[in-house]
Amino acid sequence: MLYLAAFVLLLSAFLLVTNHKNRHALTLVWALLSYLLLFTATVLYFAKDGSYHDTVTQYFYLPAELWKRVFYLRMDRIWLIRLLHISDFLAIFFSFGFALGLFRESSQTKRKKLPYATPLLLCYIAICLILFDPEFQIAAYYFLYPKYILPAEFEQWQHVVEITARICNILILVFGNILMVLAFSKTPRIRTLRMNYAVLGVSSILLSALHALFFSFSPAYYLKISKFIDSYRFLSIKTALSLDIYQFLPYFLVFMVTVMVFFILRLSRISSHLQTSDYTISRQISASETTSKVFCHYIKNELLAIQSQIEMLPVNEENREALATLRQRCDNLYTRMDVIHRSTRTNELHLARADLRDIVKDTMEPFAGELKTCHYQCLLPENPMPILADSEYLGQALHNLVRNALDAMENRPPEKRSLTLRIGRVDPWVILEIKDTGCGIAPQNLPQIFTPFFSSQPFSRHWGIGLTLSYKIIQAHDGKIELESEYGKGTNVRVALPSLKR
Repeated sequence: MLYLAAFVLLLSAFLLVTNHKNRHALTLVWALLSYLLLFTATVLYFAKDGSYHDTVTQYFYLPAELWKRVFYLRMDRIWLIRLLHISDFLAIFFSFGFALGLFRESSQTKRKKLPYATPLLLCYIAICLILFDPEFQIAAYYFLYPKYILPAEFEQWQHVVEITARICNILILVFGNILMVLAFSKTPRIRTLRMNYAVLGVSSILLSALHALFFSFSPAYYLKISKFIDSYRFLSIKTALSLDIYQFLPYFLVFMVTVMVFFILRLSRISSHLQTSDYTISRQISASETTSKVFCHYIKNELLAIQSQIEMLPVNEENREALATLRQRCDNLYTRMDVIHRSTRTNELHLARADLRDIVKDTMEPFAGELKTCHYQCLLPENPMPILADSEYLGQALHNLVRNALDAMENRPPEKRSLTLRIGRVDPWVILEIKDTGCGIAPQNLPQIFTPFFSSQPFSRHWGIGLTLSYKIIQAHDGKIELESEYGKGTNVRVALPSLKR
């Protein structure tokens, strides 16, 4: 099993190195290699310590002959102690760095979060490596004893330093796990991304638990110095747990590595592709319900628009422009029918990187004639508002919302008709507001507003599925829709969609 653990770690390192463009993958490589080095140093120190020869052999699954060779291997135990300490602190450093990197990436602001965390951690590690270095320990003891300190006092000082360092290590790992939780909370509300962050967060917590359980003996002082006889002897590792628990270490290590490598590679692939415009995430939707409703609802809206245009035509032969408009609307209808027909065959949304500003502009084009009869404002930010969306379906959802807003103002005099669209950012969301000064919605009808086929308007013209469809489509985008309305004064609809990095 020990060989398998080493093989899995090395294979994982290779897979992650091949994905070198992603800094999280590289950080994880070094973290895993640090744990492999720490594991190896622990086995070697156990092997060099004769007191553990008979006790530990079975737990590391080493053949007796190989264990004997390791025991008699010529190796400077001072450098072995240094290897223990260096690998321990490297594992802590890269584990924390991995969490810090994900936390910084999840932030929607360009300002670097916790800028002094890495330098401070490096300073702490450097100080600890000096304090726990065997040669520094020997020099300090010979300098302090007997003029300044007694052996018992020196050992007490060592104990305080050990406890302090171990507490600091635990706090660093805990803080790293807190950063993982914060990274998850700040991640765009896209299920594909959040699932990866959640698994990596749990893996980070389990990795910290592994360190706390199996490697709690480091850092420590492993020398017993005596100035009286001018010599020192090496001390045994004092494990906090029973040695029986170590038989599970290889299994636990293989499991953790496998899970973390799989999800970091998956997260790396998604994060890198999201920076391009050709990446899509397929999401299943109900073809028998949503697609058919979109089809029928769009036909209804277009037929109503055509009917309105016919009613507005003057009774004379000078109707060329109106006829051209009718032809255009018919073309739009046939185009939409084709799109919906193709989507019926696939039964899924295709989420790709898009700018919400462009979707809003395309959505509002067919309403150009109607918008002339009201006070219309479209407040779009100068900077892009990137989201992950199926432009066709999301455009249809926004079309339904705007259609409802215009219909609500139908009986208002022109001077009291006002429609405002506004796009803003409230991290980690992009917010679209659609505000009208229509008739509003009665308080008793608000709880049912998203119920299929519910409408407070005459059923012959309003089928009660527009808001239902919009709700389903926005929900399929991992978004939210909120509606506030005051009867007789107007309605404000807010659509929140997960924001992507610019």
